[in-house]
Amino acid sequence: MRAGVAGGRLRGNHSHPSRRWRGLAGRAAMTSYGPEAFFDEHGITEQFPGDNVNRQDPRTLPGTDYADMSMVSQKRWLVHHLLAAGEVSAAYGEPGSGKSVLAEDIGLHVAAGLPWHGRKVLRSAVLYVALERAAVVARRAIAFGREHALIGAALPFKMIRGPIDFRDAGIAAGIVATIADLAARFQCEPGLLIVDTVSRALCGGDENSPKDMGQLIANLGRIQGDTDVHLLLTHHQPAEKERMRGHGALLGAVDTTLHVTKTASGRLAEVIKSSDHEEGQRIAFSLKSVTIGQDEHGDPVTAPVVIEEMVPFVAAKKAALPTAARVALNALQEAVDDLGVIPPACSHIPPMTKAVSMDQWRAYAYRLGISGSEEPRARQQAFDRAMKTLQAAKAIGIWEPHAWVA
Repeated sequence: MRAGVAGGRLRGNHSHPSRRWRGLAGRAAMTSYGPEAFFDEHGITEQFPGDNVNRQDPRTLPGTDYADMSMVSQKRWLVHHLLAAGEVSAAYGEPGSGKSVLAEDIGLHVAAGLPWHGRKVLRSAVLYVALERAAVVARRAIAFGREHALIGAALPFKMIRGPIDFRDAGIAAGIVATIADLAARFQCEPGLLIVDTVSRALCGGDENSPKDMGQLIANLGRIQGDTDVHLLLTHHQPAEKERMRGHGALLGAVDTTLHVTKTASGRLAEVIKSSDHEEGQRIAFSLKSVTIGQDEHGDPVTAPVVIEEMVPFVAAKKAALPTAARVALNALQEAVDDLGVIPPACSHIPPMTKAVSMDQWRAYAYRLGISGSEEPRARQQAFDRAMKTLQAAKAIGIWEPHAWVA
């Protein structure tokens, strides 16, 4: 539980064992009686119960004993078995797929404490950062209230408008203060921050730039470090590619990805990546038009609400790629985006296909962490196994020394 708000930051009760504590990025160490901080690859800190009190030699590096690890092993689900406190997710898809309306629907259910698609939620404060089409976001919220008989209800749900440049470190403090104030007014915990969309959050920055994307990720980490909220991002996918657009650092930073699609048979959100829970969860939904008023000509003004549907039966998919193979595939795509060139004409390589060298691909795979070990032989073996898996799945093409995404 949060103990209160001080200096614009939420302060926690360090004695509570079931919380997953995160600290403000940049905080290198805690006091002798508090948890210790460890940085991940994105500059975000993970805080764990420390052993400072028990250390006999001050030169000993801080760490966490095995017996204490159970104190940070528990998840606090915001949406049961889907979105957890202190984690990051991204809902991505083509324009018109319904990713933004679905994200807002999740947020409104969390604010209202209503189960979402059969999943229990933890009622908490929700801040929706509408960086595009804010008026549409507001109309959808009104439509939700009409559909669920909540018009005029006091929900801890707030929308703020853009433009807001999330690469600016000063923005983090403002976001933290805003959601802290919202939580305090409604006497609940901060729960969910929705940023719609990643492209607009960069405020003109380059989605493919590791610097711009790294700044975005670092500032989101600062926000999360002070509030322990779940961060839900909406993002686009490139044409004819079922992946998130832009630099691969974003995929590495998120715990869960939801691919939202629209087909003739309906709309579907599928969990493509989940750090430590079930991948392949599928959520079917449709959009219902709700009348919320009239325009100046007397014509109805409508807005969509999400309606839960039965998940359609589909033929069994091919087996999901192992983690290392997914890392290798993402590394190849990122390498092609950054360094790809069209090789000389060759009957073994599709025409006008960008490719990279095997060495370039391997270097990107190592950087993205294809192996849990830094030992050269272990990394090479992990890369070789992943390469063979991707070749068998026909996900890549190789004609030495070139490699490309099939």
